[in-house]
Amino acid sequence: MVVGSIPKEKYGVYMGIINMMIVVPMILQNISFGYILKHWLHNDAGNAVTVAGVLLLLAALATSLIKSKPKTTPVILSGGGH
Repeated sequence: MVVGSIPKEKYGVYMGIINMMIVVPMILQNISFGYILKHWLHNDAGNAVTVAGVLLLLAALATSLIKSKPKTTPVILSGGGH
């Protein structure tokens, strides 16, 4: 989804930024979810799965809002020669 929007000269920089947008929230989740599970979800794994399902649906909705550039196909003009 993202690669088509990135200038080829900047692949490394932008892919690093995109990777950080994935990794940093995962680190924060790993640090904080024990507290959330214990205090907000009452140590119930079923509640954790329910929260994960709700977050998955929200992520799917957010993904549907992403606008990608339309792919352009070259137009082949006939030569018209006889």
